Amino acid sequence: MRKKRSSQQEIQARLLAAQAKPVKLRVAASVVHNELTRQGRFNLRGPDYIVALNQAAAELANIVDVYHVAGGKLLRVPADEIAGGEFMDGGNLLRSASGTVYRALSVRRVDVLEGLEALRTSRKALDAAAQAPKVPEKGSD
Repeated sequence: MRKKRSSQQEIQARLLAAQAKPVKLRVAASVVHNELTRQGRFNLRGPDYIVALNQAAAELANIVDVYHVAGGKLLRVPADEIAGGEFMDGGNLLRSASGTVYRALSVRRVDVLEGLEALRTSRKALDAAAQAPKVPEKGSD
């Protein structure tokens, strides 16, 4: 019984370690785009696909932490740098409002899954609101 418990703990530890591993933001943006739009790489022309990935990267970056490599260390990109920034090259690059260019962008795997779920939920709510019957304003008879 003791051996089985330690085996389960070992599996859980490996799972947590795998979920914390970084994944390139461009790959995460591709997953988010594909899952939310059901359009794969071959549904759009090359430049249009890059624009779609930039948009997906921006949406994801508003929800999860984004990291970059500097001096051999993995560092978090400050939220204020992301807020006024522009993603380029399908999420490979971020040019902040201050002009700093961040390269080698990544996010944690587990954050991608949680961010994707949050984006799905918000899109469903927006779609439902758009389809709801309009309530006439008072005095607009």
